[in-house]
Amino acid sequence: MDKGIADGFAFVIQNHGPKSISREPGSSLGYNGIPHGVVAIEFDNWKNTPYNDPVYDHVSIQIPDTNGFLSCEHSTNSLGLFKSNFKNGNINNCKIVYNRKDSEISIFLTINNDNDLPLIEKIENCKIPFDFPLCGYMGFTGSCGDLFQTTTIYTCSIKAKVDTLEGIQMDLDSLEI
Repeated sequence: MDKGIADGFAFVIQNHGPKSISREPGSSLGYNGIPHGVVAIEFDNWKNTPYNDPVYDHVSIQIPDTNGFLSCEHSTNSLGLFKSNFKNGNINNCKIVYNRKDSEISIFLTINNDNDLPLIEKIENCKIPFDFPLCGYMGFTGSCGDLFQTTTIYTCSIKAKVDTLEGIQMDLDSLEI
């Protein structure tokens, strides 16, 4: 992600359909309100007061509201978040791991700084309060209001143990954020 201003992007898993997007412009990062949502991992670098965003850039795990719509709301629909310096103009790496057996999700983000050793930021073993569906759609969403930002995803790989359904591991090997 370049050092542009706002808003960020999200990796989304949902089972509504391949063309499902948010109907809200700007601050919703392109996923708020998607029906039949499962989870969104948001890389958010703009404080949106209506969603109770923290005052700092962050990575968070968002789940659906009580009606099954994915939600950007942090006070009720965030399983966990961490402060992050991902908006540094460098290529960073992210790994998202879902453990189906224990119904837990973890995020590992490696921040590559210009002059320092890489910094590992993480949130581990967040309990998902429901079972992941056995099929669905995965993709990236993003949006901004009146501001701009460039996000480049160089590679994305998904590894799943389909035979045992034990979990899913996604490596964003070269993610410029």
